[in-house]
Amino acid sequence: MNKGLAIFVSFTAGGAVGFAAANKLLKDKYEQLVQDEIDSVKAAFRKEHPLPEKKPPKPTEKERRAYSQYAANLGYTEEKKPAPIQAPHVISPDEFGDQDGYDEISLTYYSDGTVTDDNDRAMDEDEIEETIGKDSLTHFGEYEDDSVFVRNDRLKVDYEILMDQRSYADVLREKPYLANN
Repeated sequence: MNKGLAIFVSFTAGGAVGFAAANKLLKDKYEQLVQDEIDSVKAAFRKEHPLPEKKPPKPTEKERRAYSQYAANLGYTEEKKPAPIQAPHVISPDEFGDQDGYDEISLTYYSDGTVTDDNDRAMDEDEIEETIGKDSLTHFGEYEDDSVFVRNDRLKVDYEILMDQRSYADVLREKPYLANN
């Protein structure tokens, strides 16, 4: 029985050594194949796209002046000033909401001259001037009898101002909670 055990251990040890040797040989062989493939791709790429060997020569003063003159003639050297942002202005109903990135807000204009935001909160004179401009309130009937549309490019907002025949005092009687705002 000892002889059988010795044969079994010898067989197992030989198999383990053989496996390790084969694994090492195959690993080295395939790593070399991969490296050879990478080197051949690099060589092919260098042939198709050679690296510049030296820097391009500096332009002469005459060439630099000629280039500057050419760029100036094309208008590339002039400093462009941004277009001034327009004050709020009246737009047609068809233009309302046609600008990407612009919000759309609805305001109400009451018969007593009060303008309220979309929460029925009265706006003061400064808010009106900043958002829609006081002049816009004189344009009812220009496109539609009971509405005016205003674009504020600075705020990126289109305003719809709807006329309400009631006075703001009547609204406050219906919604007394607004008087506290």
